[in-house]
Amino acid sequence: MEYQGVSLVELLQRGGQSLGDQLHGKGLNQYLVAKGADGFTVVIALPELDKTVFLVADTINGKPLPDGEGKLRLIVGDTSRRGRWVKGLCSIRLQRVADEKN
Repeated sequence: MEYQGVSLVELLQRGGQSLGDQLHGKGLNQYLVAKGADGFTVVIALPELDKTVFLVADTINGKPLPDGEGKLRLIVGDTSRRGRWVKGLCSIRLQRVADEKN
C-alpha cells in the first residue's frame, strides 16, 4: 500500500508556520491537534515534525481512499505503525501550551 498526499510540514509552511531550525523560544510550546470524524484525536508537538514523516493522504495506490475512511487520512510515520493515524481527518488545529501562573 502506498499513500499519496501532501506532507503536513508543507501545509504548515504554506500557512506561514515556523518549523525546524526556525522554531525556538515560545514557538516550542505549540502543538497540533488532529481530529477525525469519529472523534479520534491525536496530539503532535511541533518539534516531532523534524523527526517523523506526517502525510495528509487523499489517495492510496493512486485511487481515492476507500469508503468509510473519509476523504483525508493523517498518516504518521511508517505504514507499519498505525496507532496515531487519523482516518476521516476533519480538522488540524495549532494550539499553544498555556503558561502556568503560580
